Formats: sequence, C-alpha cells, structure tokens
Amino acid sequence: MHWIFLPILAEYKEWLFPFLGESEHTFTSLPPKVIVFDRSNQKSAVSSLKQWRLMVAHVLQGTRLWKPGNGYVTLFSQRPAILGALKMAWLAKRGPTVAWDFNLGSTPGGIRQFLARMMLKKTDVFVVNSTHERHVYSKWLNLPIERFYFCHYQKPRIDLGERVPADPPYIAAVGSACRDYRTLAIAAEKLRIPTVIVCAPFQAEHIPKNDYVTVKTGQTAEQCHRLIQSATIHVVPLESDETCTGHVTVAEGMWLGTPIVTSNSIGLQDYVDDGNTTLGFQSGNVDQLTEKLSLLLGDRELRDRLSRAAYQFACDHYTDEVAGRHLRTVLDRAAANHRD
Repeated sequence: MHWIFLPILAEYKEWLFPFLGESEHTFTSLPPKVIVFDRSNQKSAVSSLKQWRLMVAHVLQGTRLWKPGNGYVTLFSQRPAILGALKMAWLAKRGPTVAWDFNLGSTPGGIRQFLARMMLKKTDVFVVNSTHERHVYSKWLNLPIERFYFCHYQKPRIDLGERVPADPPYIAAVGSACRDYRTLAIAAEKLRIPTVIVCAPFQAEHIPKNDYVTVKTGQTAEQCHRLIQSATIHVVPLESDETCTGHVTVAEGMWLGTPIVTSNSIGLQDYVDDGNTTLGFQSGNVDQLTEKLSLLLGDRELRDRLSRAAYQFACDHYTDEVAGRHLRTVLDRAAANHRD
C-alpha cells in the first residue's frame, strides 16, 4: 500500500522508511512548511489557535495527494484528529490512518472527550508508547483495545563522544510535560546540590527559587543532551504516578550514559527497572527523592552499573531498526483491517 506521511518536522522526512526491511509499502512524505511547535519556547501546555490552523493546513495538503488505495501515517495526536474531522466533513478521501506516537497529556471529559471520540473513531491503529496507555485511551475513546498497539518510543543513538561528568557534580532535569519540579527543587536544597532544570517558559515561573536551582528555557536539543550527559544524575520527576509521559527524556538519558532517577509512574513501567536500570521514587515524595539522590551521589559503582544496564536496554528497544519492524507490522495491520 502507498502511504501519505505527515511528519511534524522536515528532518523527519525519511523517518523509519529505510528500516522497514522487505515490504510492499511505499511512501510520499509531506513535511510542514513551517514549524508548528517549538517546545523549548512553548508558552502554554495547550496548542494555540494559530498552531491548530497550521496543522489543519498541513493535513489538507496531505489529503490533496491522496489517490485510491492510499493511506495516511501521522505523528502524535492532533493530526489524526484533524484528519478524522476532515473525513467526517467529506473534505478528505477515505483511507486507513495510522496515528504513530499517539500521546495525550490528559484525558478530559465533557465536550473535549465527545469531540475526540467523534474525530478519532476512524483511526485504524493508534501506536502508543506504554502498555498503560492502551487501556487508558481505549476506555477514553470507547474503542476496542486491539486498535492500540504498543511499542517503545523510538530514539536513535545519541553520540556526543565519551561521557565526562562535570566536577563539581550537578543534577539535570529536562522537559515540561506533567513535571513536578517543586519536589526536585526542595530535594536539591536539602542536599545542597546544584541542579539545572530545562523547561518551557510556561512552567519556569512555577518552579520554587532557591540557591541551588538554575532554570533555563529556550535550549536546543543538543544543549539539553550535553547538559544531561555532563550531569552526575538525570532526574525525571512527574506530577503523578498515573502520568503517561517522561519516556522521551528517560530514553535520552539512557543513551547518554547518565544514571537516572524517575517517579514510579505507571506510564514509565515499560522503560524503567527500579534498582537495575534506574532508581524510582513515589511522585511528590521529597524524602524518597532525597534518599535516592543521596544514595547515587555517594556510590559511583552503583551509578556506573545503572548506566551500563540502561544503555543496553536502549540498544534493545529504542533503535530505528526495532521501530522499523514495529512500523511494518502496524502498516500491515492497518491495511488489512481498514474500516472506511
């Protein structure tokens, strides 16, 4: 089958296609003309009207490329919803839809849930990055769980050369979605350990200020990676143990060789193995986080052991080759089970 691919960035143009192996699937890739999201400078956790207009225009471009027998592959949650709405209005031709990396920060009720159910009901396969999300989104969208396919987040190797931890040591934390930096800031002050937090502007203003915490915004991906690589510990503190987020920065930390401390979130259960690849703490529990940080700061052998195991886990689950095999399976399934 031929697929129209709607990536979020021009650099995703080739994406996983070279890693499909032997396959009858072909692609036309249509990157957006402008960048819709710049997470480093995002001023709100909610997409703006301007961002929605840009995404609608991008999806409409993709529908004009459609020919009989074609399908669509989208990334994240907004574009498959837009495509579903266009199909309902007969502004887009019918064809199987795959929503890869489908992820939501929350699952609200009311009108937003009603609209989501209407717009996404014709999506053939949702590819999610945790087994927990299969159950959450199946229930929220009132769709069979079989339409939700789990595979680990795809993150190619990050090669910045040999890791040399900074001296004096510091803690790094990167990301904005559902983060609990208040707990981390308090723990950093208790331990008197310098801590650098990188997040979007909308979250920076809510982080408690003290002498040990530095908050940065507007950092590039490479700057974030180098910050994590040089840190003694990489922390991923989440607002709730039910949160389905944090896996991106966990994957990056594993590739970069920095030992990781994370919230014991059910959304991360497919990515972490407490005591083997990472150390975990209960979300919002300052004492537990302080204890785990203190343990790691004082035990280099433990830090090295966790880092080695985490890197091997990344090699086994995050590579383009692994994701390419999953993509081939998903495309076969979507083509065979199309519902339009």
